[in-house]
This record gives sequence, structure tokens and C-alpha cells, in this order.
Amino acid sequence: MTRILALIFFFLILGIVLISRADDTLPSSKNFVYQGQNLENFSLYNELKSTHYREETIQATCTRQIPYQETVRVPVTRYRTEYVTIPGRNECHTEYQQVARTVTRYRQECSNVGGGIVCEMINGRRVCRTEPGHQVCRQVPYTETIWENVPRQVCNWIPPTQEARQVAYTDYEDRIETHYRTESYPCTRVVQIPYTVVDKRFQANVTMEFDITSVPAKVLFTVSLDSQGKLVINPKDQSDKAVLVAVARQETEEQVGDQIQINAQIKALFKDKESVLSPLKNDIFNIYIVPGYLHFYAGPISDQNTFQVRLTVQEENGPVVLDKILSHEQYQIKNWNNSGQVIVDLDPFNLPSHKRYKFLMEAAVNLGLGWEVLGISPENLFKRKEAVRNF
Repeated sequence: MTRILALIFFFLILGIVLISRADDTLPSSKNFVYQGQNLENFSLYNELKSTHYREETIQATCTRQIPYQETVRVPVTRYRTEYVTIPGRNECHTEYQQVARTVTRYRQECSNVGGGIVCEMINGRRVCRTEPGHQVCRQVPYTETIWENVPRQVCNWIPPTQEARQVAYTDYEDRIETHYRTESYPCTRVVQIPYTVVDKRFQANVTMEFDITSVPAKVLFTVSLDSQGKLVINPKDQSDKAVLVAVARQETEEQVGDQIQINAQIKALFKDKESVLSPLKNDIFNIYIVPGYLHFYAGPISDQNTFQVRLTVQEENGPVVLDKILSHEQYQIKNWNNSGQVIVDLDPFNLPSHKRYKFLMEAAVNLGLGWEVLGISPENLFKRKEAVRNF
């Protein structure tokens, strides 16, 4: 009886171990094409690994440097004295000597000629008067001695001389030099051996359910389980008319043995991409206020169920008095040509009148709580515009 109980206990433990072991034969990603089916069920597996190192002693061949001496003949530079005869030569230079020279120059000399007192008898009386003379000038020569610097070349004879010079030449001498040769010998060496450790094991059991009310679509899905245990969904649209892909996830995790088991329920729906994103085709423009209503324009609004308006109102240089995602009942939509007009009723918000406000309008695509749009970055799912207006 004891033996039977032991066997039962052994097989029970073995069963638990087999159940708890992750199925590492499962792929880490799954590709499939959606073409109208309701469900896709599959399992994925991945591991979080890290590299560690252990030390091992191995037999190896080591080398060492063995010194030895050797006599070598090396060139050296030496110098000897050589005498060179410098031939005689004239060394000339210019000197200046003062020389006197007599030159004739001229100066002007002037004198008065004629004139004086002239007397005569007039009616028995002697009458005198003074007559003016006139000036006569002439050039009178004279001599002057001047000194000038006159150049002349003076040469001195330098007799031949003997000059000693140091002349380099190459000689050779013997030297004892130390050299090294490489010698091999058997030894042991400690090396780092890398090995991989599985830190975590993940298995994801995935059920994808497709919304049958969606628009017709053909989409290639790639669902991957990364090494951190995260499910990544990448859709590639192959539909005749472009679709927007959105998913809503419900994921739970539990530790089963040495693995983390992920149970993922994923709902997917498909929307007409053009009609959903058309409100974001244009920037928000033409913002104005008429009594009680805020008007602004965006792209054409084809699908009102996926269109969302967020309104933030702040007093100019003051506090925020309103920050709200508006319900569909709080605004009207009118489409004109290639744009959509949004009319927001401001009366329910009881904004004090005769003030200046800063209005921040945000037009966005929102498929509902929990829905994640795939393939489009979040910043491309809304448009914002700020304007200051009187109210």
C-alpha cells in the first residue's frame, strides 16, 4: 500500500512539473490575415535572458621573454679637425670726406641818386624847395666758401689665413646589447566562460475577437510577445478602402511554476479611416463668438460618434474657469463644403460676461474608453487651437 501511494505521489508531482513548464517550442510572434473571421486563438512564448560568466581553469600554452646578450657593431658619428686656407681678399667700404669749395654769389645794393634842396629868385625873393631823388640798385658779386661730404672708397687687404673646422665622419664600434627571445611553456589560465540564464519565462494565450459590425477589411496582423512579457500588435492594412484599426485589451497574469502566464482577451474593430480622421484634415480656424455660442471650424465631420471636443477656458491673465470634454448634447455640428463647423453652447457653463477669455479648443478622435488606435501616433489624433476673445 505504501508503495502504491508513493507511485501516485510521484506521478502527481511529475504532472505538476510538466504542467508548470513553459512550452518553449511556441513561437514568439504570430502572423495572420483578417478577412472577416470572428476569432483567432494562439499562444506565444518568450524568455527574458541575461548573460553571466563563470571562471574556468584551462590548460594553455604561455610565453615568456628570455633575455640574452649579443655583441653588435653599430655606427657612431665622430668629428675631426680640418684646416682650410682662406685666400686673401680686399675688404672695401665707403668713407665720406669734407671738401671746401668757393662759390660766387650776388647780393643787391641800392642808393639814392639826385634830389636835394633847390633855390631860385622869384620876384626878388629867394625861394627854396626840396626835390626828391630816385633809387638806383645793382647786383654786387661776393665769394663764399662751402663744405661738402664727398664719398670715396677705401680698401684694406686681408692676407690669407688658416681656419679650423669640425668635420663629421662615421665610425663603427662594438657594443653589447640585451635582446629577448620568446619561449613557450605549458601553463594553466583562468578564463571567463559566458553562459545564458533564463530570468523569466512568458507564455501568452491570446484570443482576438473581431467586431462583426466593422467595415469590410483585409488586414495582416503581426502579434508579438517581447522579452519583457509585453504583447505588441502591428497591423498592415491591405483593404480596398483604408481602414483604421483599434483594439481593446484585457490582460491578466499569473505565476504558474517557473513561468508567467498571460491570458489576453483582445477585441478589434475596423473603421473607415477617411471618415474618422477627416475632422483632423484641417487645422482649427475661423474662431468667433456670438452671444452665448462659440463657433470654430475643423475638417469635415463624417462620423460624429468618434469625434470629441475638449474645451478649456481661462480668464486672460487669470485662473482656468472651465476644462471639460463636451458631451454631444453640448455642441452642434454642421458640415459646409470641405469643413465642419462646431457650435458650442456656452450658457450652461455660466461664464461671467464682459470679460476677456483665452479659449483652447481641441478636436480629437476618440473611439471610446479603453480603445487604442494602432498604427497612428497619439499626437496625430487631435488638433488644438488657442484664441483670445471677448465674451
